[in-house]
Amino acid sequence: MECIPLLAVGAVLNASSVLLDGSTATLCLAASLAVLIAVATANRHITGVAVIGLGLLVNLTAVAVNG
Repeated sequence: MECIPLLAVGAVLNASSVLLDGSTATLCLAASLAVLIAVATANRHITGVAVIGLGLLVNLTAVAVNG
């Protein structure tokens, strides 16, 4: 597993999005998804992580479209 500190950043941003509201929460959620996609990309050699990364990308697309 690579990029453990980056994984922690993504988790903190995701948790922050729950505590915040409005556009700040949306921004934190989008940033957390982007960071987690980067972690998934770095770890795509692990079985199943590419599928998780694809799911994160679909979620990021939905957040970007719906704001």
